[in-house]
Amino acid sequence: MPQCPKCQAVYQEGQRYCDQCESYLLHPEQGNIFCPECGVRVAPGQEFCHKCNGALPAGPSAGQAAPTPKPPEAPRPAAPPPRPAPAPDQRRSGGNPGSGLPGWVYITLGAMGTLILVLLTLLLMRIPGLAPGPTVTPPTVPPAAQPVQPVKPPTPEIAKPPAPEAVKPPEPEAAKPSPPETPPPAQPAKPEAGEVTPPAPETTEPKPEPPKEEPQEAALEKQLEETLNNLREAQLKKDIVLYLSCYSYLFPNLEQKRKDALRYWEKFTFAQLMYSLEDVKEMGEDRAYAKVTWEIQVQVKDSDELEDSTQTFRVGFSKELGKWRIRSLKEVEE
Repeated sequence: MPQCPKCQAVYQEGQRYCDQCESYLLHPEQGNIFCPECGVRVAPGQEFCHKCNGALPAGPSAGQAAPTPKPPEAPRPAAPPPRPAPAPDQRRSGGNPGSGLPGWVYITLGAMGTLILVLLTLLLMRIPGLAPGPTVTPPTVPPAAQPVQPVKPPTPEIAKPPAPEAVKPPEPEAAKPSPPETPPPAQPAKPEAGEVTPPAPETTEPKPEPPKEEPQEAALEKQLEETLNNLREAQLKKDIVLYLSCYSYLFPNLEQKRKDALRYWEKFTFAQLMYSLEDVKEMGEDRAYAKVTWEIQVQVKDSDELEDSTQTFRVGFSKELGKWRIRSLKEVEE
């Protein structure tokens, strides 16, 4: 296997560049030409290096060895800056040798700060409500120098006699109008002896009787009869919408019930349809059970024959949206 002339790595024939150092591998018969910047092998007549883009010298000689790159020089440590000599004014004034400012500067700054504090104090005293008012202390007089005022005795109060009340003369009474005389009520004439007067008949108005409340079972029976009447009318008129409105939304196989009714109406016509409602029982606020017997007479469309039948069901009702509907059906054999 051929080897790279730069890093001696093995490569396959026909490969243009080395996988290790990216040197040019073709035309080994034309000699080895290396880049003076990065040292990789370049093609003859190449103007710029394909690895570092460095400019190649024109007409390099064959077999030129790769230059060894110079090691970078270590940076030299920078010399410390010279320390400035203290100013003569600073030594003379006795200032801080590390600050670099003369002493008179600090004295000036201190005087300016004191002046600013005095000005702020005067400004606050001129603002009303902030400056405290002047406190006036009364002169202290020794107790011996204070004049003693003589105590006056209390003057006795002389009781004055009460003033006599002015006696007013009695006012003359005004002539009051006398009230009109009312005639005494006429007394009924007493019946003479021997005459008997019949007692007056008592007038009693008949009181209206309060409406009798209908028993709860009778009211429930009327509501269930309303549902059965709608079912009977739907069967006679073959109204599928009214027919389905009589059944609960939770009735099992309601869609199959609709298909059976339409199929039955295609073959038969109701000539007579009567029902009887018995054994009504309320099972809570929205549940009830009853026994319903249907007497049916139908006419066959193909033969015009009449057929009579009687069917008895145990019907379960449920109240949905304020209306009683058929929830379950179970045929009873008698």
